[in-house]
Amino acid sequence: MKKLLFLNFCFITLLSCNSTSSSLTTSSFTSSLSSISSSSESNKSSNEISSIEESSKETSYTKKIKIYLNPSVQVNNIYYCKTISEAESMNIVSKKIYEKLINEPQFEVYQNDRMLKLSDSVKEINSLNIDYHLALHTNAGGGSGSECYYYKNSTFAQLILKNVTNVHAYPNRGIKNGSHLYELKNSKAKNNALIEFLFHDNKNESQFIKNNYDLLAQSIVNSFKQLIIDE
Repeated sequence: MKKLLFLNFCFITLLSCNSTSSSLTTSSFTSSLSSISSSSESNKSSNEISSIEESSKETSYTKKIKIYLNPSVQVNNIYYCKTISEAESMNIVSKKIYEKLINEPQFEVYQNDRMLKLSDSVKEINSLNIDYHLALHTNAGGGSGSECYYYKNSTFAQLILKNVTNVHAYPNRGIKNGSHLYELKNSKAKNNALIEFLFHDNKNESQFIKNNYDLLAQSIVNSFKQLIIDE
């Protein structure tokens, strides 16, 4: 009889232990599920925030400003130093401007880097619905300083000239009506201008241009960035 009672006690104790162990295991499993679920929700929220931020970056500039750079193709306009032409020099500046702007999300940039003749580059400009068309030139005729031509609207030309004359100490010759210039009067861009950086038949100015391509390019980049602030 005592033996039987002892066996019953052992059996009950064993059942109790198994029940407790099962309860603990279930509790741990439930806790783990809860933790996983919580982590999943947290990750989901984080991913949603990330997605919103990425979407915001992509849509920040839904309307990009379209720019067309048209450097001189005048290969016979030789600099004072006799080692480079206006066309070569302005294509160097154009490429530098292009490289500085191409990765800016607010701009869509085009350039005539194929030496298209003037009538063909104007046709290309007119096919692209350009916002800002800028012709890049250097001057000749025995003068000194910078000037900028415009057609109809002078605001863009004023901005370009201001930034160009900020980087050198030569005269500011002002903005001028360019209604007689084929490129400006035939361009259908919303805004256009033709910058004459400096005089390439002037010894000091031609040397300044050659030594400061990057500086001149940056003055144009600064102008385009100023447009973003002003708009």
